[in-house]
Amino acid sequence: MRCYYLLLLLGLAACASSPPDPELQAEAEALGWLAPGAPLTEALAQGPAEHPGLFNRLLAASLPACLAGQDCQLKVQCQGPCLGYNLAPQGRQQSGCLGALGYRFRPRDASTEPFYPVEGVFEPVTWLPVGEGAERYFQAYLPLSQPLPQGACKDLGLGYEALLGAAYIDNFEMAGFFAADKEQHFGIFQIQPLDLDKDIVLMIHGLNSSPLIWRELTLGILHDPVLRERVQVWHLYYETGGPPFYNAARIRRQLETRLAPFHQAGRQPQLALVGHSMGGIIAKLLASDPKEALWDTAFTQSYPQVRQRLGSKVDEARQILAFSPVSGVDKVFFLDTPHRGAPVSRSWLARLAAFFVTLPKKLFSAFSFTEQEQDLVRPEMRPYLQQGRPSSVEVLRADHPLLGRLAALPLAKGIAGWSVIGNQVAGCEEARDGCAFDGVVTYQSAHQDGLPELVVPSDHNAYRAPQAVALILEVLRRDYR
Repeated sequence: MRCYYLLLLLGLAACASSPPDPELQAEAEALGWLAPGAPLTEALAQGPAEHPGLFNRLLAASLPACLAGQDCQLKVQCQGPCLGYNLAPQGRQQSGCLGALGYRFRPRDASTEPFYPVEGVFEPVTWLPVGEGAERYFQAYLPLSQPLPQGACKDLGLGYEALLGAAYIDNFEMAGFFAADKEQHFGIFQIQPLDLDKDIVLMIHGLNSSPLIWRELTLGILHDPVLRERVQVWHLYYETGGPPFYNAARIRRQLETRLAPFHQAGRQPQLALVGHSMGGIIAKLLASDPKEALWDTAFTQSYPQVRQRLGSKVDEARQILAFSPVSGVDKVFFLDTPHRGAPVSRSWLARLAAFFVTLPKKLFSAFSFTEQEQDLVRPEMRPYLQQGRPSSVEVLRADHPLLGRLAALPLAKGIAGWSVIGNQVAGCEEARDGCAFDGVVTYQSAHQDGLPELVVPSDHNAYRAPQAVALILEVLRRDYR
């Protein structure tokens, strides 16, 4: 799939050097829009009322030369400098509406746009004619940030698809696991301008992964006529070597910053969480109200008592283990989520990998205890903290006390949940048999009592299953109409 988006990006860029299309020439001549052998641009002074599809394709074939600075005999008007504009291939142009489709790329300004992807800002574009005859010019519209005239074409997925072709965030998947202390790529990123009138879908990837896994779901939202007007997509990237409890605390703090503009405007957006694998564990932590349950699972004494003895070094542990659900969260989708651990986490290879994980210093210090302080830690937790290495792999063991306690916690009041469980076992048709297994997470671990669930035929990648994407879109469409 990554190759497809790279080829699309190359195809978009190649439009600038495409030779005249003889089929387009013949169609335009047959309609009387062109004299035989005349340049295609002359046809754009005609129509397009009766044949918008042909007009759109003619425009898409003619504009690249204009944008490249060549003499194209067309007047164009861009949003800012005419740099970074690309036209979509002919096969992506639409009929039945008016306008040539493409995208615009520009580098992000890290000082003012820190929440755009590091690869840059990719925005869909619709080119439309303005005026008639000799006065006609062609205007670039950015449909994500300005209204389009009625009847104009748009494809909000083109900018995102171009981003997928240029993205290199997946290069950090392995480094994000082993070098979890670096944290330089961590963040919640938007793929379109912030809209205070839209609700939010936050997608959270799993272990040794990246936001690129969400292509099908993201495109499903961008292409849905209801959802693209109601919700905006945010993607989370985090270094996955650290335990999910620690990463959830970091995400909670960043969400406070990201949601501040809404709150300042007097609005509380609804927030849907979609988590895959360990990302589902993080989603559960963002949507739960554990009160003292997790703290009491780890420590033998209350927080005030532990702090009186150890001082402020336990404050980070407190933020990790005691929290409230993120404001606005109203639904959570768990995909292939190991609520009760994963068998692979007990393998010798997983233990070896965990040994090489470099954790953030503040996490190391928050859960490091001297021999004299061991009495503060519950006996069942001590094996996980003896060497101060509570990595993500170790937390995903089925016998980890905190993971087991979290699995038993309900979602906070007012938050709905759904489970999507992958299955690659031949002959396992009924979820109630408990035989489903995606190769990493068992049905018993992924199942959550009281939540509606969907078992889909997939490996540990249910985020790509059409049935899973359809379920999420259906629920979002129903609730965010």
